[in-house]
Amino acid sequence: DRAYYVLNKHSATTTTHFSPEIRDRAIVYYTKIQKKLQQARLFDKVSLQAILVALKVRLLLHVSHHFMMYDVNWQPKMTRELLKNKGPKLSIVVSNQYLSNKYKISWVLLRLFPVVYRVLYKGYKPTLS
Repeated sequence: DRAYYVLNKHSATTTTHFSPEIRDRAIVYYTKIQKKLQQARLFDKVSLQAILVALKVRLLLHVSHHFMMYDVNWQPKMTRELLKNKGPKLSIVVSNQYLSNKYKISWVLLRLFPVVYRVLYKGYKPTLS
């Protein structure tokens, strides 16, 4: 049993402490990637849009997880509003070819049932296998 990587955690990072600016950082990151991909013209318009939707979904899930885990004032309404105002529609997410079912299911559950999702997420323990 050999480790695949070494994770060095630092104190006061977004992975160990609440950082409200993570939402704004994610939006800035998304905008930078969007511009770079558009400039590079590596994909047709439909594929590029699908790739950007997948990126946005994954970023917003990460941000939502951060708020659920570390914001002591977290409310389900906050997550619903974030995903509704900043994210794509459910139908677009569910039909996205670049998202695995894991992300699609997470998006739907988090969007519709954030309290249930939070309970499930807090109990989730990923494995390397």
